[in-house]
Amino acid sequence: MSIVRCDRCSTRIDTDQDTECEVYVGNYKRQHTTEYLCEACRYQLEADADYHDALRAMAEYEAERSAAE
Repeated sequence: MSIVRCDRCSTRIDTDQDTECEVYVGNYKRQHTTEYLCEACRYQLEADADYHDALRAMAEYEAERSAAE
């Protein structure tokens, strides 16, 4: 049994029970790291990524609409 702390909120994580706690964070180029994240922080990370994807899609839509006019 290994206990680690979440790198974002310091919650204790049992790595044997939460096998998805080790998360690759980055852009697969230069800025990347592997972090231990609890379930709540992983959910927040995914929600933030979804939010930024939605903003990017909206900006692309607006740019295409402006170019068509």
